[in-house]
Amino acid sequence: MRAKEVILLGVVLCFSRLASGAADFPAIIQKGVTEYERSGAILAFNAWERGGLLEGENGTPGKLRAFKATTDALGSYLSAEKILAKPIGKSAQIFYAALNFKRGAVYMKFWLYRGESDWVVQNFVSSTRPEGLMPWLAIEGDSPAAEQ
Repeated sequence: MRAKEVILLGVVLCFSRLASGAADFPAIIQKGVTEYERSGAILAFNAWERGGLLEGENGTPGKLRAFKATTDALGSYLSAEKILAKPIGKSAQIFYAALNFKRGAVYMKFWLYRGESDWVVQNFVSSTRPEGLMPWLAIEGDSPAAEQ
């Protein structure tokens, strides 16, 4: 009986952790993360572009190839985490996240717009260099005080 209680507690904690992590992401971002966990980069990318400015855009295939090549090179997927959300008025925000893999992270910057029913992605970029998407990190990291 004791082993069953421990297993049940573990399952409950696992699901509560998943639920709390999902609350940190706007629904459109979480949908892409969920698709990545299930099926990989292509379906995640498709989820992020659906309903927004990227849907049907000509430059999207190149962006997808670069994203997939990067995530494939980093090995197996581990987790996703919110870094920062910056509101821009009531109808827009910039959302920063990291997708963590066995050999490193892909940092993401999403420009979100509140559409008629929910947030949609206007654009996004990804990089293995966080300072490329969050330039204030390079400024902070290069100061002599940061090295001490």
